[in-house]
Amino acid sequence: MFVLDGPSPSSSDDLRTHLLRPWTLYLRLFPNHDAAAHWATSPPDPAGHASPPAQPQPPSPPPFLPSQGFFLSTFFAGEEAVVDLSDPASISKFFVQLSAHQCADGVPVAGLALDITPITVPPPVLVDPRSTNVRSRPRPTNIHGDRPQDPKRRRLMTTTPAVSGVRGGRSVAERAAEATPISVAAWTGAVGGRTFLPGHALAAAAPRRAPTSSGGQRHGAGTSPGRRRIAWSYGGAGGDSSRSQRVATLPLRVELPATVVGAERKVCRLLVGNESVFLTGPPGCGKTHLVNEVVSTLRAVGLTVSVCGSSGVAAALVGGTTVHAWTGFINGDADVVSPLETVLAKVIPSSAKFRMRSTMVLVIDEVGTLSAALITRLDVVLRAVRRCSLPFGGLLVLFSGDFLQLAPPVGNFAFLSDAWREVFGNRAIVLDTHWRHISDRRLLDVLLRMRVGLHTNEDMELLATRRSAKPPPTAVWLFCHSMPAKDKNEEELHRLPGPDVTYHAQDKVKVTYLTLEGARNLLDDGLKFLRVLTLRVGALVLVPSNCLAGDGVPSGSRGVVLCFFWVGCMRYPTVRFELPTGGFKTVDIMPVTASVVALDGVEKAATRTQLPLVLSWAMTIHGAQGWTLPEAAVDLSKAWAAGQALSGLSRTPSLAGLHLVGFDEEKVIVDGVAVSFHDSLVPY
Repeated sequence: MFVLDGPSPSSSDDLRTHLLRPWTLYLRLFPNHDAAAHWATSPPDPAGHASPPAQPQPPSPPPFLPSQGFFLSTFFAGEEAVVDLSDPASISKFFVQLSAHQCADGVPVAGLALDITPITVPPPVLVDPRSTNVRSRPRPTNIHGDRPQDPKRRRLMTTTPAVSGVRGGRSVAERAAEATPISVAAWTGAVGGRTFLPGHALAAAAPRRAPTSSGGQRHGAGTSPGRRRIAWSYGGAGGDSSRSQRVATLPLRVELPATVVGAERKVCRLLVGNESVFLTGPPGCGKTHLVNEVVSTLRAVGLTVSVCGSSGVAAALVGGTTVHAWTGFINGDADVVSPLETVLAKVIPSSAKFRMRSTMVLVIDEVGTLSAALITRLDVVLRAVRRCSLPFGGLLVLFSGDFLQLAPPVGNFAFLSDAWREVFGNRAIVLDTHWRHISDRRLLDVLLRMRVGLHTNEDMELLATRRSAKPPPTAVWLFCHSMPAKDKNEEELHRLPGPDVTYHAQDKVKVTYLTLEGARNLLDDGLKFLRVLTLRVGALVLVPSNCLAGDGVPSGSRGVVLCFFWVGCMRYPTVRFELPTGGFKTVDIMPVTASVVALDGVEKAATRTQLPLVLSWAMTIHGAQGWTLPEAAVDLSKAWAAGQALSGLSRTPSLAGLHLVGFDEEKVIVDGVAVSFHDSLVPY
């Protein structure tokens, strides 16, 4: 039994090590220790007979090596899926499924070890440390490769101290390099074992090895100059584990439950019928709610579904991760423009490629803020990883969003990409029930007309009645730009009693062409971690990335600072988060390190170590996309993007909760291309 929550939770490493062994276990979640203990000591007997006498437990098999991966096979409703225990998002999804599983026998799981090709290491060649010319004094060996037993010389070898800088002695570096297998890079940075400076007396004593390339790969030692090298590789089963992994496909027949009705059934029927779906509709029509219902249904019938959002907030609302994190774009948008070969070979980790091959349906919410360049890169990456020339590598996709709200911050609309036109054409499921604003018809009518640029003078006069010089303190402030939001957060922070606790980011430069100030500017633009973060007890904060997903707190979660705790001479905050899926989670926050990519698209240019928090009394309209807020103080006087005014006005269910601290009707921008696309949509 492992305690997952409470004052003394079990270590996540202990749980991972317990699961990643060559055995099959049955897992269940329980609300308390007594229930878990009763279940664990009372194995089910389906035949109804008395249980046999307890047998002594066999010893536990050894855990997998790190090189064998961190994958776990799970069996929900008879369907096998794979969980990556090194990926917080994958772990979170697994425990969500486990908590919803009510089978008394538990869920069977089995460790899934990757094949490892054994490496034969030749016996080390030991040399006499007193010799200055080892080549003139070869050491004889017997037929087994062992040295003759010479007690005197053995005593000399074991008692002579190896002191660096003493004639005839061996340094620690030399002895470590001598014991390094051929397949392991020497700790000095070279590849292939022992490495000595030119001219060293022991350089000639290094065992002969096949020549290596710059990447550390060994070549044959005896290729004749007059002929080409002879070599080929085995491409069948068991050769390359990444190539031999089966790409997941839909079952031939999927039965939907009779309780699935309406729009949810239509979307599910299209997807299980091997048809990708684009879901759209006006603000507040329930797109995200429907996406969550569809995902639950598809998983209940045994399909492997990956869920993403265009931002951290959007991802949190659907219980998933960001598109960049799921795809393995660890360098953010830099991986969208980097050479494809570099991204595939050196950027995307194997765990992300495993996700891409094992997924049957990919869901992306708030797709309207994703650029055509990102959709195109996602398409070609999936084709390459899944080894399929079909759009998105043959993966079924469910995209949800409204292009008449927020446009992509950079680039063109996603529907302008070739992959979009090839998959969806101009088909869509358009929702027309306005759940968020169902109780305020006046606000709904204004939003529907403003969405397509047909708002009237009466609409503007109605919005003028919501002018507010002093919104209530419970309202969340929304701005069009980040600087006013930053200023508002600092203003609210200083209203709190108590002292400031300030955290300065630790920035490091990893490349020679950047100065420290240049690196800091690059980190400010590429990361969401602040250069300087100031907190007080009672501060409202938000997690800007998925770094706390392993603690059950997804990106975009908001919380309040409860107190501070000491670690050495530093104080760190304890934050109580309100989770998007309901409930609360209290987490001790420690610094994390993030990086920005160098010019080659692979190496790190600079790193920043900082607490993964930002103040959240105020935020940008882009950051709040998808939220429903009881009260919002909105400043639209400096709107700059198409659909930005519409998105800001539609966050509250009614006019009573809308407080306009700034507004300019000339800043209500509607994109003609998006309107034309919306008008061209036809139903499935």
